[in-house]
Amino acid sequence: ELIYKGEAKQKLPTKSFLGIRSGYELGNGLGKYSNYIKKAKFLGTESLGICEKNTLAGALSFQKECKKNDIKSIIGMTIPIQGESCIYDAKVYAKNFQGWLALLRFNTELNVNEQKSIGLDLISYYKKDIYFIADPKSMPYEEFYHLFDFYQLDTVKFLDEEKDIEFLNNLEKFIKSDIEPISITDSFYLEQEDFQTREFVWVFLKKFDDGTDNQYFKSKTQYAKELIKLFEKSDTSWVKLFKEAVKNENELVEGCNFIYDTDTRHLPKYKMNEEELKEFDSNEKLFLHLIKLGLKSKGLKIEDYVDRLKEEIKVLKQGDVIDYFLSQYDVMKF
Repeated sequence: ELIYKGEAKQKLPTKSFLGIRSGYELGNGLGKYSNYIKKAKFLGTESLGICEKNTLAGALSFQKECKKNDIKSIIGMTIPIQGESCIYDAKVYAKNFQGWLALLRFNTELNVNEQKSIGLDLISYYKKDIYFIADPKSMPYEEFYHLFDFYQLDTVKFLDEEKDIEFLNNLEKFIKSDIEPISITDSFYLEQEDFQTREFVWVFLKKFDDGTDNQYFKSKTQYAKELIKLFEKSDTSWVKLFKEAVKNENELVEGCNFIYDTDTRHLPKYKMNEEELKEFDSNEKLFLHLIKLGLKSKGLKIEDYVDRLKEEIKVLKQGDVIDYFLSQYDVMKF
C-alpha cells in the first residue's frame, strides 16, 4: 500500500521514460497507464512515451491520463520493418500532427491491410515528421539504414543465454560505431518482479516472446547500473555513452509535441444534392422531412408520436448531430 508514496531517492534524475508497452499490447504487455503514472510521479518523471507493438489503441487514454497529471505525453509505436534479409522491430514517435498521421498509416497497413511489415519507402515518405529508432534486440547491425535517427541503447537481459549473447554481440557493434544511441528501454511490466506474470499470460494464450526478467519501468539510476555491467570494470567509456544517450532522449522529448485535439468536433457536414437544395433551405428541414416520410412509410400516424419526436429532435439539435444522422441516412440509402 505504500508503493510510490512520497519521492524516490535516486542519484540520477528520471526526467523521461519512453518505453511503455502496457496491457494495450494484448498478450504481451501488462499494467494500466494510471499505475505507470503513479510511478512516474514518484520518480519525478516529467514526460512519458508509449510504444506498444502494432497498435495505437491506448493513445487517447494515455494522453488523457498524462494530461490529468501534468505529464507530457509522447505517442509512438513499435512496428515491424522489412529489411533486406529479415523483418525486425523499430520504434516510431510522432513529432507533430503529420507524424500522428504517419502512425495511423502504419497502423492501417498492419491491421487493416494485413501487411506483415512496413517498407522503408513508406518510412522515408513520413520521415521528417517522426523519430525513427533502430532496435538492436531484433535488428542486425548490418541492416542499419540512414533513415534511422538513433539506435536503442538497451540493457535488457534475455533468459535464454544464446539469445542474450547474440543480442550483446550485436549491441557491441552499434556501440563501437559512430551511430548515436538513445536511452530507451522497453517496459512490458511495471516492476522487475512482474516478469513472471507476463510469462503466465504467454502460457495462458499459448503465445511466446523472448523471455526477460528486467524489462520494467526503470529509473535512470537503475538503467545506469545495468549499463555499467556491460563494460569491463576498468572501462569508463560507459559514462560518455550514457550521457549521449540521455541527451538524445531529451532531444526526442523536446521534438515531440503532438497532442490529439479532443476539444474540437470532427463530424463531417452533410452536403445536400441539387434536388434537396431546391426543396429545403437547411439541413434541419431536410432532416424533419425525412422523419415524416419514415413515419408514413411505416403506416404510423405522426400525431401519436409527436411528443416523443419533439423530445428526440430537441436532444439531437442540442448535441449538434443532425448532420451525422443525415450522413448515416445517405450511406444506408446508397
